[in-house]
Amino acid sequence: MFKNYKKLTYKVDDYHTLKAIDITQRFKINERISRFGALGARKYIIKEGERPENISYKIYGTPNYAYAILILNGIHNLYDEWPKDSSTFKKYLIKKYGSIEVTRSTNAYYYINGGIITSEENYNNSSDTDKYAESIYVYEERINNEKRSINILSSTLIKKLDITIKEILNSTENL
Repeated sequence: MFKNYKKLTYKVDDYHTLKAIDITQRFKINERISRFGALGARKYIIKEGERPENISYKIYGTPNYAYAILILNGIHNLYDEWPKDSSTFKKYLIKKYGSIEVTRSTNAYYYINGGIITSEENYNNSSDTDKYAESIYVYEERINNEKRSINILSSTLIKKLDITIKEILNSTENL
């Protein structure tokens, strides 16, 4: 994708210049992808181990639209914002908390009154029959699973979007 971006020449000093990607085009591209998403994005549930390029290939017949899937869903960091597969999820928990056992036996949040987060003390003193505690493991698993629901464009829209992005990248218009 970045190979298509225009390069700008920057003067470093009196003797040297540097060519760099003109990332300002990204804002116009993001705006267009958002518009296309409003026209006809549909929900897609990411399956265990699927990556953006796999989904692009599965839906569009090419991995080349992975960038559009990421931008449409506001994903900038795959490690933090894409759902982890089971193995990576367990490694993440161990690295962050020390062990899976700790995550299962330690509560992250306490809820009362049908879902209001409260302190452990208020939780223990509450007579609410609907109160419940959420372990670190359940909390992290819930967050990871929420990341599985993304938006994708139809094949027709993705092709139109690709043409629009190429027009933006080939445009001589100043951003």
